[in-house]
Amino acid sequence: ELADYFVAKGMPFRKAHALVGNIVLFAEEKGARLDQLSIEDYRIFFPEVEPSLFTYLSARNAVERKRTQGGTGSQAVEFALHSTLKHR
Repeated sequence: ELADYFVAKGMPFRKAHALVGNIVLFAEEKGARLDQLSIEDYRIFFPEVEPSLFTYLSARNAVERKRTQGGTGSQAVEFALHSTLKHR
């Protein structure tokens, strides 16, 4: 999801993937999870990062962005549940 955030900001995926690897190493060195890093920590790696990063990375928003058939988005899950109940 973090790489997707950077891609949404215009960064090529390959570069975003490498950047996330560096951020993960940084977090590990601090003994922190990614959600425990501050906006200032993220700005070390990507100065244009906005506080909306934390909203973007929320579990609910991450799930809702998955809008593929059979995915985890609420519409896909609701459709699957409705289809399953209909065939009982």
